[in-house]
Amino acid sequence: MGEGTNAIPAKELILGNLEQFTVEEIKQLSARANHVLIAKQSEVREQAYKECQAIASKVGLTLTELIKCVEEDKVKKKTVKPKYHNPNNPDEKWSGRGKRPTWLRLLIAAGAKIEDFEVN
Repeated sequence: MGEGTNAIPAKELILGNLEQFTVEEIKQLSARANHVLIAKQSEVREQAYKECQAIASKVGLTLTELIKCVEEDKVKKKTVKPKYHNPNNPDEKWSGRGKRPTWLRLLIAAGAKIEDFEVN
């Protein structure tokens, strides 16, 4: 029977009928699939690397120089000074950004005001 419009793709034949395979056949299929997966992942990484090189080249840098610039920018990121402190533990501070720390939530729940914990 030739390939017609009713032909079932090989992928569906395999994946839809795994229960019909023997343990040894499934092991072989798994090993082959793993081999193909590793090769495809390598291809994807190689393509991504080439694309990154092209982007770096467009701005007049090597990929190594571009990565170094990005890493340096991360290091230069400004640290935010703490706005609030825990009077019970001087090591616990909060910048006022993000989720309130537990120590501050507990103190406020106990009736304190957030202003009471501002860093001078």
